Amino acid sequence: MCQPCFGSGIQCPRCCPSYGCWRNGHASLGKAAQTGTSWDDTGNSSPYRGQKAYPGTRSPYSSSGEREANPKKGYRSLNVGRQASFELISTLREHDCVCVLCRLFDVSRSSYYAYLNRRAHPDTERIKLRIRIKELFNKSRYSAGSRSLTNMLRSEGITIGRFKVRRLMREASLFSKQPKPRLYRVAKVEHPKIPNLLNRDFDAKRKNQTWCSDITYVRVGKRWIYVAAVLDLYTRRVVGLSLSENCDAQLAVNAVKNAYRTRKKPTGVLVHTDQGQQYGSDLFCLQLRCYQMKQSMSRRGNCWDNAPMERLFRSYKSEWMPKGGYQTFAEAQLDIEHYFMNYYNWSRPHQRNKGMAPAVAEKELISVSKNS
Repeated sequence: MCQPCFGSGIQCPRCCPSYGCWRNGHASLGKAAQTGTSWDDTGNSSPYRGQKAYPGTRSPYSSSGEREANPKKGYRSLNVGRQASFELISTLREHDCVCVLCRLFDVSRSSYYAYLNRRAHPDTERIKLRIRIKELFNKSRYSAGSRSLTNMLRSEGITIGRFKVRRLMREASLFSKQPKPRLYRVAKVEHPKIPNLLNRDFDAKRKNQTWCSDITYVRVGKRWIYVAAVLDLYTRRVVGLSLSENCDAQLAVNAVKNAYRTRKKPTGVLVHTDQGQQYGSDLFCLQLRCYQMKQSMSRRGNCWDNAPMERLFRSYKSEWMPKGGYQTFAEAQLDIEHYFMNYYNWSRPHQRNKGMAPAVAEKELISVSKNS
């Protein structure tokens, strides 16, 4: 084994059994291809089908002349990846022709010289993009994927495609922590008093047409606190939020009250929730009637009927919430309100809005409707 191979642990062409046919340049290669022979270091040809081309090696061809399906690892050692191939070519070019080495490694000379040019002259624009992508990725607490980062860069006026962002993320070793989807059972039992009026029609045509609400829990110290949120389906904007140490009907009512004040007291809104006891309580139903709102409930145990709220809380828990929870209630309240009312509404791209944040999309849609 030659010195470069001994240091890198990768078998180079000089140590490969098929290297002999390249040793004497193109003329030897053409002769070997026509006569079925390989060339050793002395220039003498020897049949390679069914015979050992070099002492201590084994030919990939059987005695009948047919190539074996699974040759030894030594005959696959040249497929070490483009980057490693370029590095080996740079090491071996002192002894052999670059053209021969590139053909043996199955890479074009132009790509090899482009690799040398990139090493000599780094792409400053690419480096700046990589740095900006890392900043946005860290701002999202390691949750933004290639789609979200693409939309963030485009909102800053940078023309870039998703696949280039994905390559830059791979170069910077950035991997999103989004969880994989899970399977859920199908349930069809509706509430006996409150029907499923929404029926998964999540495509609201105007502001304050349909709201969704749900409750989740967050760990604070050695106990749990509960978060109720209200989402406007028009642009998926969070319009109401409430936190409490008690998971009761008052928590759900406070979230609706905050949304009612934030949206300047709308009427005729369809409020959709799951079949939690907080939303079926007399206190909650009476509050909606006072606001002249209609109530809708999901089927029992069917999370897909309230999918926008499930996705909202999943985004918070997978993207933003600290792994071990919070230390105090005040810390949790500050961080949760910042995520939903600031980062989620004004900065985080949303596919529903073609990459725009919910509050930004709502502002643009309202201005367009006024102009028209």
